[in-house]
Amino acid sequence: MFYGSISNSTWAGDTYNIAYSDNPANIKQGEKAIQWNAKAWSAFQIDNSPNIPSASKGIRFYIKSAAPISNGIKLILNYSWAATPTISSETDYKYIEIPWSEFGLASAPATMNLTFNHAQGEPNDIYLDDIGYYY
Repeated sequence: MFYGSISNSTWAGDTYNIAYSDNPANIKQGEKAIQWNAKAWSAFQIDNSPNIPSASKGIRFYIKSAAPISNGIKLILNYSWAATPTISSETDYKYIEIPWSEFGLASAPATMNLTFNHAQGEPNDIYLDDIGYYY
């Protein structure tokens, strides 16, 4: 799981809450999740990850949205648009694993900037939980 001096931002002035706890139905595990009120064609960015464990195989997380998103969320790793896996989101939490190879990498990067790009023209409320690595 991510730890350390992580910072968050958005591209289009979206609002977000990294300690969302208002509705337990929007939390997958624990007591808090990330709530991202995504505008059209925007992004939620996680910067300044600490060193990534070299044994990790990729990233993992849970995602859900107020309205379904069909192949409309691109993941951008370390500012590179060369390989951007695209995922869908439903109104129930869905578990996602993305191996480093889908970002065009043979192994784990040293550190990470991870961007969730809402590549659709409709606003949506998106929830993310338990973001980390898998082995």
